[in-house]
Amino acid sequence: MEHSNSVGLSSSETACICDAGHVGEDGGPCVACAAGSYKVENGTGVCVACGADTYTVAVPATSASMCVSCPAHTSSGEGRGYITSCICDGGYTAGSDGVECTACGVGTYKPETGTGACSACPWGTNSSLASTGVGDCSCIAGHTA
Repeated sequence: MEHSNSVGLSSSETACICDAGHVGEDGGPCVACAAGSYKVENGTGVCVACGADTYTVAVPATSASMCVSCPAHTSSGEGRGYITSCICDGGYTAGSDGVECTACGVGTYKPETGTGACSACPWGTNSSLASTGVGDCSCIAGHTA
């Protein structure tokens, strides 16, 4: 059977167990863990989801070290299999998902995650880098709300 081996070099198909990175019943077919998960040991067991803010770089994955961190200022949910699952945090933007995001500039903000544009603060207000909401825009000296 593909992606399996047997204990003690048994010639019985029912003695076959799935390799690391693959799941299935003993003696049955083995399939690779889905992208975003891994399985360390041979035999029966389940694939474990990679943690939040990571993704896998290869299938089948055989260790947690194959779950790599998303680029700077991005995040993802658990069990994500592709770098494009890493999306910009609020206050940051980029032209596409899966790349390092840059901070919204002074005087702008962005509350939502993803690749959306940063919005300008209202007239007479300003904000710091990476602001996440209009509430971060405060009056400039000499102006009132």
